[in-house]
This record gives sequence, structure tokens and C-alpha cells, in this order.
Amino acid sequence: MLSIGAILFFLLLLLAGYVLEPPAERLHVPRGVMLVTLGFAASELVTREFMLDTGIRWDNFNFLISNIFLPALTFHAALRLDARRIWNDIVPIFLLALPLMLAAVFIIGALLYLGVGHPEGFPIVIALLTAAMLSAADPGAVIGLLRRLGAPERLQVLLESEALFNDATAVVIFMVALQMTLPDAPFEGFVGASVSFLTIVAGGIAVGIVFGGILLFVLRYSGHVHIGAVATLACVYGAFLVAQFQFHFSGVMAVLATGLALAEFRRRRGLSGDFVESLWEFAAHVTSGLIFLIAGVTITLSMFRDEWLAMLIGIVALLLARTFIVFGLLGPLARMTESQRVPLNYQAAIAWTGTPGTFAMALALSLPVELEAWYTVQSIVYGTVLFGLFVQSSSLPWLLRRLKLTHKTNQGQT
Repeated sequence: MLSIGAILFFLLLLLAGYVLEPPAERLHVPRGVMLVTLGFAASELVTREFMLDTGIRWDNFNFLISNIFLPALTFHAALRLDARRIWNDIVPIFLLALPLMLAAVFIIGALLYLGVGHPEGFPIVIALLTAAMLSAADPGAVIGLLRRLGAPERLQVLLESEALFNDATAVVIFMVALQMTLPDAPFEGFVGASVSFLTIVAGGIAVGIVFGGILLFVLRYSGHVHIGAVATLACVYGAFLVAQFQFHFSGVMAVLATGLALAEFRRRRGLSGDFVESLWEFAAHVTSGLIFLIAGVTITLSMFRDEWLAMLIGIVALLLARTFIVFGLLGPLARMTESQRVPLNYQAAIAWTGTPGTFAMALALSLPVELEAWYTVQSIVYGTVLFGLFVQSSSLPWLLRRLKLTHKTNQGQT
């Protein structure tokens, strides 16, 4: 459990992050880069220079991130999506969210297993667990930049939709793989793992539909804005807890279904910019900020010294897998439906921005320290996320200009 000193430390970091956010935005520094750097610098200063123990330990964050942060991020992302826009690009979104995402997990897992080369210390199930986290494409760090640069709206919808469904799928694969790493876990094989995956997904969606119906009933017959806000809070976490702990389904899938139901209800009622939306936007903003700060605080220099090769293997594996599934599979498969084909410059942007972010960080921070090779797994995820933040996000403006996807060059794009 976090100590009082640790809580105060994070509150001060969060305040500093908010103060530094406007100047960082003016300097075109991605928010994640600024927060990770702030967390790392503050932690090093406090522990090395002032010799103070913040009380922060690796295992402090499992419950907080798994059960508080992930539902908030998922619900906010679902609340922003428009079902009509998703339907307009349902083919590429479905491909990226499920079959291609699963293909990426197996490709990355195989490359990690072969690259790390420790069958006993880094078995295939650990490699697949790591691959699930790396496959959680999360362009949230660059969506704001895409808007400022005037990237086509369709590209933004594709990236946001992929991130939402992709992250939910990644969490389920993570859960299945994590269960298989337990010492007394039965060997299920491919068929058994597939059945577990489908059961967890379908069960979570079913629970989410039930809670979504309850939420819509309350909102339809209650005109008070505060009742609506409390109802969303109760139903979001109620759906998550019931699915996750009562039935052992996917709590994230339950939250996703609840959020999409509310998003469609709000669209039909013409609701936008109200207190409920502001509440969840604020919650997601604070939550994602805390995840980046926690990541910065828990990064150590020894991690880069000891695990640099594993990090490099993870980065290369992700780039190779992402390039293959986007250019080799997404483009040709989406081309079968002319109205939903994905242009080549879109494919390049999707491939480069599909990097792990807050969801991957959250899953890495939720790893139990008893897990075999947990430090190597966490280091790989950290290294890949940091590469995405410092290299891929920073180079995105140049790439979009080269691809003619900025507001000055995207006329005529569809």
C-alpha cells in the first residue's frame, strides 16, 4: 500500500505536470514525454540527492491501475466515439482490432522468444504475455497533435477506434496469458486458450450490455445532471467489478460495452460538452498523467544497463510486426471493399503511430512481481513505450507533412 509520503509525492508531481503542460504544448513536446521525464527526474532527485525514501514499490500499483485506472481510460475512450463513424470504416477497424492484432501478438511473441533466447527464463507464454502488451496500440499521445496539424478526420477515427478495441482485446489476451503463467495453471492448448478468450470477451460484453441498459434507464428518467454523473460512475465500475471478479470475464470489455451504449444514447439526444463528459474527460486526463508519472518514477538507470538488448529486441519486433500487418495485410484486405479501402499514406501513418502507450504502461505496472522474468517483461514494455514517445511521436509532424496529411496538404483525402 502506498505510504502518505508517496501519495504526497505524486500529488506534487501531478500539480507540477499540470503547470508544465501548457509550455510543453507550445514547444510541441508530447505530454507523455514531459510527464515521464518529470517523474524520472523527480524520483532521482529525491532518492539520490536528498536520500529520501518515497515509499514507492513496484507492487504498490497493481490494484490501483488494474481496477481504477483502466476502467476510467476505457470508458472515456468509448464515450468519445461515434458509432456511425465506426460503421463507416468497420472493415479496417475490425481487422486492426481483432485478427490483425492477434497476428501481431503471435509475430511479436515469436520474435521475442527467439530474440531473447532463454526458453527457461523467458518461456513462450511469457513472450506472448509481453507481445499482448506491446500490441496495445495507443495513439492517445499523438491524437492531439494530429488534430493540431489538421490530419484528416477519417485517419483520426481509424486510430482512435483501433486503439479502443485493440486495447480491450490486448487486456483479454493479457489476462489469458497471465493465467497460463501461474504454477498450477492447467495446460489448455490452442483450442482451450481460444475458448477461454471468446468466453471472457463475450461474457464481458454481456455484462456491459446489462449495465448499459441500467444506465440508460436511469438517464432517460432522470433529468438531474449530478444523478447522471453518479449513475455513470456506479455503472462503469459496477460493470467492471461484476464482470471481472464475480464471473471472471473481461471487466474492460464490460466497460467498453457500457461506454458505447452511453455514447450512442448521447449522440441521439444531441448531448455534448455537458458535466458528464467533462467529468470523464478530467478523470481520463488525470489517470493517463498519473500512469506516465508512475512510469517515470519506476524507471531506473539499471534497467537500461541490464535490459537494453531485450528492449531493442522488443522495439524491432514491434516495428516489424506492425509494418507487416498494416502494409501486408490491412491494405490488401481492406481493398476488397472499395468504399473502405485504406490509402497508402494512411497505412504509413497507422503503422508509425500504432505504438503502445498508457494501456501498455498500465498492464506492465500491474504485473505481479512473483511472475517469472517480470523485470525483463516490464523493461521491454518501458523501452518500447519510451521509443514511441521520444522517437515516433516526435517525428510525426515531419512524417505527416511528407505523407501530405496535414491541413495544408490533405485536401481531397478520404
